[in-house]
Amino acid sequence: MKETEIYHLNDKTIKYLALVQSKRQHQYLGLPGNFKIRLPQEIVFPNFEIGRVDECYLTDENMLIILEEESGDITENVLKKFAKYVIFESYRYYKLLYLVAVCHKNPKNEFELYEYAPSMFIKVFYHYFSQDEIWCKYENVIIKVKQKEKLTEMESLDIVFVSKFISKRYAPSVIENLIEIFQRCAD
Repeated sequence: MKETEIYHLNDKTIKYLALVQSKRQHQYLGLPGNFKIRLPQEIVFPNFEIGRVDECYLTDENMLIILEEESGDITENVLKKFAKYVIFESYRYYKLLYLVAVCHKNPKNEFELYEYAPSMFIKVFYHYFSQDEIWCKYENVIIKVKQKEKLTEMESLDIVFVSKFISKRYAPSVIENLIEIFQRCAD
């Protein structure tokens, strides 16, 4: 009789953390439907090379959401990559598909219609948080915590996502400051 392999505790913890972060990020970005389940992120390109989407999951409305985080500009090559993701995932799951790009640089529009081939267009929905907006959210959280005010659910999510979307130059100091403020208030 073969023994059942038991996951290491850290394996379960990391999988749970990824699931929770995906669910909360879906909520934070205000995407359609409610997060239901994460799907495998591995894809196969038409030339049989292996690729990986940043996030892929289903909602309760049976919609497949592909979420990509882009730190650079949205170029023709990036849009081609997105189109390949859409082709593979729509074939694999045969669901309604919603492609979201979380941009660290301003894409200058809310969505883009991209012609991948004469009979294939993809629509990319962009989410962009300006650094001014991120700093305002950060300062709001700091002020409320210092004054021992209760945070709303979205303000609580700001703690996580401000740290994620703030400029990499400031991220370490922002995270350290948030930890310090919360430790001081907890004492």
